[in-house]
Amino acid sequence: MTTEISKGDARRIGIFGGTFNPIHQGHLKAAREVATALDLERVVFVPSANPPHKTDLAHDPIAPATDRMRWVEACVDGIADFEVNGLELERAGASYSIDTLTSVTKALAPARLFFILGYDAFIEMGTWRAPDEILKLVDVVVMSRPPADPGHLGEWLPEFARGLVDIAEDGKSAANKQSDTHIFVLNIDALPISASQIRIDLANGNSIAAQVPEQALDEIVSSGHYGDPQNSAAAANDAEQTEEHEETIEEQAKGNTVEAAQSPPIEPMTDQLRAKLDTVVEAALERNGQEPIALDVRKLTSYTDCVVVVTGNSNRQLLAISQSIVTALKHTGDQPLGTEGSKETSWVLIDANDVVVHVFEPDSRELFDIEGLWVDAPRIEFDIPDAAPSDTAKPVPAPTA
Repeated sequence: MTTEISKGDARRIGIFGGTFNPIHQGHLKAAREVATALDLERVVFVPSANPPHKTDLAHDPIAPATDRMRWVEACVDGIADFEVNGLELERAGASYSIDTLTSVTKALAPARLFFILGYDAFIEMGTWRAPDEILKLVDVVVMSRPPADPGHLGEWLPEFARGLVDIAEDGKSAANKQSDTHIFVLNIDALPISASQIRIDLANGNSIAAQVPEQALDEIVSSGHYGDPQNSAAAANDAEQTEEHEETIEEQAKGNTVEAAQSPPIEPMTDQLRAKLDTVVEAALERNGQEPIALDVRKLTSYTDCVVVVTGNSNRQLLAISQSIVTALKHTGDQPLGTEGSKETSWVLIDANDVVVHVFEPDSRELFDIEGLWVDAPRIEFDIPDAAPSDTAKPVPAPTA
């Protein structure tokens, strides 16, 4: 149910923001693990109304905020320490985290707030509005899940935050120098479920019975936001099928090997996007970038179309490769939205809107394993020497005339 945030609450409260497009069992399990680990009195789910980093696309839609909100309400109804707040739906314009957290902080004062977000979102926080203010305003809980261990926080802390915090010796937390807030890294044993795969399953008429709480299952399937409801009839909550799926998910959570989900169909790429990828890879190779790969994530996420990963042998080479890419894009009239990285970093991130580029030193590339994170993403073929993917890659068709 939706509840009013009470004033004068001096307890520890988690704020779990997100698109929830749609909400699924993994969200609920992650929230429960964080609440238990940090002894939170409650967790408030805050669905994003108009996420600025995500775009509603025909092939990867974002359901209307009112529907996503209703699904979250249905899923947490009856869970005593889980609540929903719809403040972002009441505010016009883009849903910026700093605005939401400022409002919630005032409403909940003097409660201590813990802003809960995933590791992949945190490493891109430097591209958000006023990220330094977020760190001063609330405690930030960064969730990572096995088998990936991000390692020492000092190795992957976003550049904007490096001068703002003191990192603990164990690398699992950091204290803000300007306030009493902290960054906490929390390893959770979340279920191997993703909203993007649910959207793909619905579009393909596959069952989502084991992935979505039954309280919202019928509404999500019948909404038609992610595919023809009639084609998604298989997603009905059949008891026997649900039990089989739940057993499979439990095995995955324990680390057992299971058959991979069917990859989404590959669509031809526009000439404009393909030219942009060629520009990025060519610029990286001009500065002796190594092992460049490009991944087509159009069917898997809505915040970008392609992810490029390239390696440099030293911090100096990382900066040279990154500068070469940024300069090349500017020459084509494509101004990157932002760049994360400095003289001390082993990882530079370039946000070029429909293309996100990661430039790593070898150890950091292995540690963060972007290719593993996007294991279902097809690799893109290039006609550039040394840039072709491996024999096991799934090629993306060339642009159609």
